[in-house]
Amino acid sequence: METRKVQVTGKSTYILTLPKKWVTKSALGAGSSVNLSYQEDGSLVISPLTIRKPTASRRLVMKESGDELKRNIIGTYIMGNCQFLEISGIGDQQEIKNEIKELCKVLIGFEIIEIDGSRVLIQDILDTDEFTIEAGFKRMSSLVFLMFNDLMEIQRTRTPENIRDIIARDEDVDKIFFLLSKLFISRLNLRKTSKKDRLRLIEAFYYRLAAGELERIGNLIVKIVHDLERASFSGEEKEKLLEFGLFTRLFVQDSVNSLRLLDIELANNLLQEKENFRAELLELTGPATDPALEIITDSFGRVKDYARNIAKLTIDLSQL
Repeated sequence: METRKVQVTGKSTYILTLPKKWVTKSALGAGSSVNLSYQEDGSLVISPLTIRKPTASRRLVMKESGDELKRNIIGTYIMGNCQFLEISGIGDQQEIKNEIKELCKVLIGFEIIEIDGSRVLIQDILDTDEFTIEAGFKRMSSLVFLMFNDLMEIQRTRTPENIRDIIARDEDVDKIFFLLSKLFISRLNLRKTSKKDRLRLIEAFYYRLAAGELERIGNLIVKIVHDLERASFSGEEKEKLLEFGLFTRLFVQDSVNSLRLLDIELANNLLQEKENFRAELLELTGPATDPALEIITDSFGRVKDYARNIAKLTIDLSQL
């Protein structure tokens, strides 16, 4: 960090010199205009009128693991440091190419523009001005609530359509989570931010953390669905599981509302909530009880743990 002195010219004009290295890198010169952004903490951010989007290409080489390649693709997407991504060394492995195609479906803005032999070329066409972190978090929470609704219906009827809906919605939750991560990194790098984004940087950070908890909740709902498919319960167990599921959904909804409304009282109430339902369910277990009962109740308990983490974020954020 550099320190510079404020100077006075005339009677009421204050001036500050700019670092030559930054001026040159930003392609500025005499007469150039810059943006001044006043921050709520009293700081001032100076940026060029148009921050250039990254245009460089990045190259990833396929090695031994397809999973490693996919992790690198996701990391490149989130960091947003290139407009074109070239993946080489795939050879004739059509399965890897298909996995890359499927992965790009959950990375909003990543479009495959060329597949040539052992090479795949991807372009990042995302316009960040169309999205906000706050709106994305709201959409993620809505999808998770819909997944809970489908889960309750599955517990009643085990309809295959509801199972497919849950899996599809979980994929949408993943899409938005990756997008929010990308938008947050863009904020950190002072790249183009949506004009509609009203969150301060610290708020954007906490929303990104909360989005991670929602993403984990979505994954657990899918796990619960698969465990329910393989299980067989008594009427009393089914009734208790349904009751527990409804209570857990309300718990998650309250945690999200506590953050969006910055409701400290609600957040503290959630953190003090005792787990009575899980104890009641486990009282039903006996020699003939399906072992999946404890597995499912444990998953519901983990969902509540993730929701509590959101409530804790609310309390932290309220201290600003």
